[in-house]
Amino acid sequence: MYEQRVPGWDRTSANGDVERAILDVQYQDDDGPRWVDVSCRHAAAGDGAQLRAAARRDGEASRREEREKHRRYPGDRLVPFVLETGGRVGAETRQWLYGCTRDLPKDQQVRELTRAYKALSCALQCEVARQLRSCSGIV
Repeated sequence: MYEQRVPGWDRTSANGDVERAILDVQYQDDDGPRWVDVSCRHAAAGDGAQLRAAARRDGEASRREEREKHRRYPGDRLVPFVLETGGRVGAETRQWLYGCTRDLPKDQQVRELTRAYKALSCALQCEVARQLRSCSGIV
C-alpha cells in the first residue's frame, strides 16, 4: 500500500502543530507491517559541515539521511530507501534489496538485483531531468 499514514510516528511541534507521519510504502513480512520511506539526496547539499563530511567520505549523504529517518521514525519497522542523485544507493537500501532476493538461486538473484538497480537508475535520472527542466522553465 502506498502513502501510508502511521499515527504512532506522528509528532507534535512546540507550537502544537501535528506533523503526520506519511510514509511511501507499507508491506507485510513474517513479523508484521513494515514501512519504506524513499528519499533522494545530493551529496553537495547541506551546511558547511555536511558538505565537508560528504567530501571526505563517499555515501555520507545517504548515511546522514538514513540516520535522520531513524530519528524521525524510531524502531526497527522502517526501511529508509535512500538514493543519491549521482546514483549511489544507500547501505540500508542495498541490504533491503538483497533481502528481497536472498532466497532466489544465485543466478536469478544477480539478475533480479541488476534489474532493480537499472530500474532505480532510470527512475532517478528521469526525475532529476524532470526537475531540472521544470526549474529552467522548460515543460
